[in-house]
Amino acid sequence: MAIIGSTVAARQQQQQQRVAAACNSSVSGSSLLSSADAGGRAAAGVSCMFSGLQYQSVGAGSVAALVVASAAAAAAAVAGAAVAVAVPANVVQCQSLVPWSSSSSDSKTQSKAVCSADPAVPFAVQHTGSKLAAVQSGALAVCFVTLMLTVMPHEGRSFEPDAVHLYSLTVMAQLQFNSTAPAAAGSSAAPVEIWARGWQVRDRSEAYTKRLMELLSQTELDELTALCGRCLWHSMATSVSVHGVPGSHVFVATGDIDDQWVRDSAVQLAVYLPRMGTHPMLRQVIEGAIRTQAYYILSDPYANAFYRHWKPAAKLKQSQRVRGKGGWTAERKYELDSGAYFLNLLHNYAHTPGLFEPERLLSEPVLHDAALMMLKIWQTEQHHEAQSPYRFVELSNGGLGAPVAYTGMVWSAFRPSDDAAVYGYNIPGNMYAAGALSRLLALNKRLWKCPEVKVRASQLLADIRQGIRAHGIVAAADGTRVYAYEVDGRGNALLDFDDPNLPSLLAMPLLGFDGYNTEVYANTRRRILGSSNPYHYSGSAFSGLGSPHTPSQYVWPLALMVQGLTSSDPNEQAALLRVLLRMQCGNGLMHESVHVSAPRRCTRPHFEWANALLVVAVEQLLGFDCDLAAQQVHLKELSMREWRRSRVAQGALNPLMFERMEAKVQHERR
Repeated sequence: MAIIGSTVAARQQQQQQRVAAACNSSVSGSSLLSSADAGGRAAAGVSCMFSGLQYQSVGAGSVAALVVASAAAAAAAVAGAAVAVAVPANVVQCQSLVPWSSSSSDSKTQSKAVCSADPAVPFAVQHTGSKLAAVQSGALAVCFVTLMLTVMPHEGRSFEPDAVHLYSLTVMAQLQFNSTAPAAAGSSAAPVEIWARGWQVRDRSEAYTKRLMELLSQTELDELTALCGRCLWHSMATSVSVHGVPGSHVFVATGDIDDQWVRDSAVQLAVYLPRMGTHPMLRQVIEGAIRTQAYYILSDPYANAFYRHWKPAAKLKQSQRVRGKGGWTAERKYELDSGAYFLNLLHNYAHTPGLFEPERLLSEPVLHDAALMMLKIWQTEQHHEAQSPYRFVELSNGGLGAPVAYTGMVWSAFRPSDDAAVYGYNIPGNMYAAGALSRLLALNKRLWKCPEVKVRASQLLADIRQGIRAHGIVAAADGTRVYAYEVDGRGNALLDFDDPNLPSLLAMPLLGFDGYNTEVYANTRRRILGSSNPYHYSGSAFSGLGSPHTPSQYVWPLALMVQGLTSSDPNEQAALLRVLLRMQCGNGLMHESVHVSAPRRCTRPHFEWANALLVVAVEQLLGFDCDLAAQQVHLKELSMREWRRSRVAQGALNPLMFERMEAKVQHERR
């Protein structure tokens, strides 16, 4: 949000110079995120561009964080690795904070503040430390600066809280990189995933976002904000359960099914990663959940879902035992994407801005061992018929599945929908695995330095890329070149089909795979979203992608969200956001699927993966921060609870007197 008004033009210019100085300051090699040197940065062609200022209220005497962020790009590596630099103390020249003049022509900014060096002002800002992290996505990058500031009165002066408001300053900057600069060897090819970025880091310009918002009414924008707040609040309040000491074991249920899917929980957790700064206790919750995922994978790397509590297999029914259930394993439907979600979650966590020493968690053996285990399984499943020990009762050919030939890609028994594959090599699943391998190689280079991880991941990545190039693109009935959804390496392919779950063909730009053909993707997208796809349904209320996993004429909100996130048309995105408002099915949340002509009919009333992706869609498309809306949901719930239980007039008790939103995270009784 840029400051307007000629009265502050000079101060803006001064701040612009300070941001540039901060972004070009010396490199520090003290953390996980600092592995490039000054020479490498210079070769990358770094330059800072001032974007604007934004303010957040803070109290007198408190410590405020000044963060440089950008709405332009996602996180990956600067010249092959993210860069952490130390900002010299003299960079911060702002000595005090002055209230915005009430004579400003913009009434919305009257309570804002600007930097000033005027010694007559009774408020001083002491600079107590700084850190900058720069991260790149293609030709754009984001510059994150955290300046710790203590607001205090000058000697002999006092605060006048009724007359003056203090504010912390957020500087928004954008780094421009030479697109021709060579990337360092072993650099990550994929940015932080879109569901781990929060609202601050987006791929679309402010002008584009403004145009999209103009296509929606104020009522629609308000309803989307409220829906986003409910979805953000609901998952943490109802699906997360802490067992024992926080940070040791945290269970994340998928919603109305009380089991944890690796895939679903990875996205549910990723949405909260950029919020750890404002909700510090979430770090312990998220770290415990990451440890739990790793432990689950080590207990059964072929499983896709796990129980909350350990269940002896001998006590289960024979029909459950023959499906591999028992112990921690709730579902043993081997899905390639499950392991990829885990690897990507490690990357997303490692690149969370402002996180103190993320390498402490990432250095734990259980995480390394789980990652290495997935690499071994994937290499085995490249040669499924010859080497795999996996069998499942629902699959043909004695549980082995339909015959396949070697392609270099990794075989998968089931799709992200938990439906059995027709052909064993899922193209979007292998794309997603390739993106995860790129991220894992970068993490291993910076932290683990494990030769076995490097060799296995590098070979897998090369094999998968070659397999997709050789087998992934096929000719449709009209001769159009499109991506197949599944192939078997024997000449068979499933095309004009896509599953609404992720990874999907529609979601290709979000999968972290930089080797896809954009023209072929456009052809594929057009056919998937049209009459060529028998699972694209249209009704009197809306249209969209369905799935063989759910009844006919039921459309998945997940697919509509992905369609919006991958679109470059604001009119299409506005229409999709309106449809999502009509898909709440009576409980104010997202669902698995909704009938195209009867929106009150839906499957799965509580589907937290869909709730999480709704937050991503609203924050990424509209630039909204849904935290405040989630807090309002919490306060409203408190108010209603106290009104029902204490029989006092509604509103008589201030909900701020009661527990914080963090108290909604469930803890198992000992």
